[in-house]
Amino acid sequence: MTHLEVFQKFKSRFPEYIGENTRWSPNGKNSIRITRIKNSIRMGPDLAFTCDQNGNWRFETIGKEL
Repeated sequence: MTHLEVFQKFKSRFPEYIGENTRWSPNGKNSIRITRIKNSIRMGPDLAFTCDQNGNWRFETIGKEL
C-alpha cells in the first residue's frame, strides 16, 4: 500500500482526528505518523496508524507523554 492509501483508510476510520491541526507523514511500510498541533505546539504524543491489504490495522502512540 502507498502511504496515501494508508492515510485514506485512517481518515475513513478515524474522521475525528482529521482537521487543520493534524499532519501526517510516512512512518514505514504500510504506516503513517499522525502529529496533532495547535498554535505551533504539539498536542500529546505522535500517533502511528498501520494497516495491511487484509484490513488488519493498529493505532498506537509513539513515545511517551510527560
